Amino acid sequence: SALAHALLGGTPVSLHEMVVGSGPVQAVFLHGLFGQGKNFGTVAGRLGDVATCHLVDLPNHGRSAWTEDFSLDGQAEVVGDWLASRFDSPVALLGHSLGGKIAMRLALRRGELVERLMVLDISPARNVAAATFVNLVAALRTLNLDGLTSRAQADEALAELIPDVTVRRFLLQNLRHKSQHWSWQANLDLLGDSLHAVGGWPAIEGSYDVGEATTLFLGVPIGVGVVRLGAPTASGTGLVVTTGGTAAGPVDLLHRAIQVVDGRLVVDSVAVRPGHPMLLARLRS
Repeated sequence: SALAHALLGGTPVSLHEMVVGSGPVQAVFLHGLFGQGKNFGTVAGRLGDVATCHLVDLPNHGRSAWTEDFSLDGQAEVVGDWLASRFDSPVALLGHSLGGKIAMRLALRRGELVERLMVLDISPARNVAAATFVNLVAALRTLNLDGLTSRAQADEALAELIPDVTVRRFLLQNLRHKSQHWSWQANLDLLGDSLHAVGGWPAIEGSYDVGEATTLFLGVPIGVGVVRLGAPTASGTGLVVTTGGTAAGPVDLLHRAIQVVDGRLVVDSVAVRPGHPMLLARLRS
């Protein structure tokens, strides 16, 4: 993978991870655009008994290294190289939004690294949501980092261009203060210039064989996606993760569906910005 070796003279691009829990399943979480691995901290904390959760900062995000260019397959190769060097066996891979696209490309290209795949809030197709970041990136680029004295000042300076306080503070998590200097932790220029690629889905040949892993998709009119993470655990309980089903709509079908299959809510309606609320539930059958 040329991209993975471009910056460091043959050494794979370094990815930062935060490890939560000590359960038997090795679960790797990939976040969305301008997010960080720590964004999954609440969900990972609830899974500590069933999984060891590796919350990864994607390339060009958080504390992970930057790359010289951006493509979905290039980023997937970086993550794949990291997985191959980090784990002795395939993992459960969970990706949200951009992380979901990277996870899907990785499973198609290097399926031997992925035991189970879970994709949240994204599909294998071009999506228009990435275009919403054009104005957000433009707003972030107006921030005068040299004249910045505090994070609160940055928040105030961006309030008019990014009026949604939740989105604004989500993006400002990428602002880092070190040695009396403010900078962007995320590779703002590269990611901002690559939004078309972020939202795309280039043609790709390949398939991902889930083997014996159980994967269940449940679709309802308001866009609910429910995925069971592999076979039931030793306790006989399967894991269900869903996204989008608690978004505003004419009727809430997700909670009723979980009730019908004798499920139990573990985390109900966690706000995700940008994106839709997510929840976590366990199925008993």
